[in-house]
Amino acid sequence: MGERNVDEKKVETAEITQADGERSRLFDDPTTVRLSLGEGEAVPPHRHPDKTVVFYVVSGRFDVRLDGDSHEIAEDEALRFEGTKEVSPVAVTDSEALVFLA
Repeated sequence: MGERNVDEKKVETAEITQADGERSRLFDDPTTVRLSLGEGEAVPPHRHPDKTVVFYVVSGRFDVRLDGDSHEIAEDEALRFEGTKEVSPVAVTDSEALVFLA
């Protein structure tokens, strides 16, 4: 992750392709996470209280379960929801997403 000042405002960069692991934090504010899962892999149910979540699919297809309801989204699609909902993303195929928590 790089940092520089432009007109006294902080500008940060991150290389998504060089992020390591299944989940990699790219930025802290808003929290931005790269999620990479193989077909059938899932993130256990959890919540993000006091946050609004945007789940953007970079590649593949996810079944994002919110409070037990299934929401299937594919490449170049996004899902926005309140972090009070219990979320559990499941990769339908090998998939990658960016998750923004603001």
